[in-house]
Amino acid sequence: MTEQDVSAFDGAITPERVRELLDYNPDTGDLVWRASGIGRRLDKPAGSLNGRGYRTIMLDRRSYLAHRLAWLHFYGEWPSGGLDHLDCNCANNAIRNLRLATQSQNRANKRRAQNNTSGYKGVSAFRKQWKACIRRGGKQHYLGIFPSAADAHAAYCAKAEELFGEFWRAA
Repeated sequence: MTEQDVSAFDGAITPERVRELLDYNPDTGDLVWRASGIGRRLDKPAGSLNGRGYRTIMLDRRSYLAHRLAWLHFYGEWPSGGLDHLDCNCANNAIRNLRLATQSQNRANKRRAQNNTSGYKGVSAFRKQWKACIRRGGKQHYLGIFPSAADAHAAYCAKAEELFGEFWRAA
């Protein structure tokens, strides 16, 4: 399940229903059951982590991402678009760690890929030099060829800040 899959809310769950079933601690991000039942234990964490590290919770026979339920519980309305975890920890659902974001902004806040061989986000080897590129809204921005990976990364960082403002992440 991706943010895009659930960004359009269909009214299946209300803030009142979420508050009836779950308690939310905005400082820790914990959602715990308010009542016991099948698969529920009073005051125990609700849901489980999925394969991507997001907590999912079944409510009324439907699966929800916990960070979206936390937003609904705290603000009383479903998030109008995607949600971004500031610290990139998708299990940290503290309200101060969540912010509304477009899909593009959310991607800008991602960490450097594990299979990145240059050591820098947005930088790749190119004929014994280093190429810097960045993508936004389906468009790739070519930033040039540089003698060092650090120089290429500096160009990436400058463009990322220009394109994404507070959402960009260097590493």
